[in-house]
Amino acid sequence: MINTSYASYLGLESAWSVFLLMLVLIAFLWIVIDDSLLGIWETPRVGSPDDTTFAPSEIVLFSSLLYFPVLLVVLTKLLHSGYTPRYGWPAILGLVWGLVYLVRSIWPRFSSIYLLAALLLAFTYQRVSEIRRLSDADSSTVDKRWISLAELSRGEPAIPVVISSPLSYLEAAEYAPPELRDRLVEVVDAGIARRLIGADTADKSNLILSQFIPLHVEDRAAFQAAHPKFIIRYDGRFGWFTQYVREQKYHLTLLATDAWSSLYIAER
Repeated sequence: MINTSYASYLGLESAWSVFLLMLVLIAFLWIVIDDSLLGIWETPRVGSPDDTTFAPSEIVLFSSLLYFPVLLVVLTKLLHSGYTPRYGWPAILGLVWGLVYLVRSIWPRFSSIYLLAALLLAFTYQRVSEIRRLSDADSSTVDKRWISLAELSRGEPAIPVVISSPLSYLEAAEYAPPELRDRLVEVVDAGIARRLIGADTADKSNLILSQFIPLHVEDRAAFQAAHPKFIIRYDGRFGWFTQYVREQKYHLTLLATDAWSSLYIAER
């Protein structure tokens, strides 16, 4: 229903983290402005240049923006879908608006200038940090995860390498060493994905994407019929296929585990 990456590609555990963080932020804002809220509702807004309060409608608006990510997380849990941070971005507007209110209450004069300066400093710091990371990074470097996968799979060069996570598959297809890319496969089956992990959005998205760019996305039934033996990489990110293989009584031989994943040879 709702789905990350950014993301995130973040899963449900991250959604709970966002939920708790937003509750803390909302509680903080409401505790700080509670006394003023009562005065706002009881006293009509003057509208003069010196007025430092928001109208009731404005407070309702930024409060709704703050609660929006919380609502998304609740729906994510109830409907068993995925959540990524970008879905909660509207809350940024609510937080900024709430900070404007707080700053105006503390420093009635030139409050907008103070807030703008603070936001510009934060923005500048973030941009400078990103530019430094990009300048320090070697664009020719291949992600260590996929270098390790290429090395571990060399003992079985004739069989495909299934990336069980649709999110990790996109990363592998882009960043894996050239000799490994042609062996990488994602196996899709929307019905089984919904049954085992309660979500099929990522599988469907990659299947559609494969119509426009060269991705090896294969139907589960066709892949099983063609490949009685394969390597499977599991990292827990919507990786229903590993669970399905265990369910179907494949013989799994553990090749290796590392900080990122587990690697198996699967045989009927």
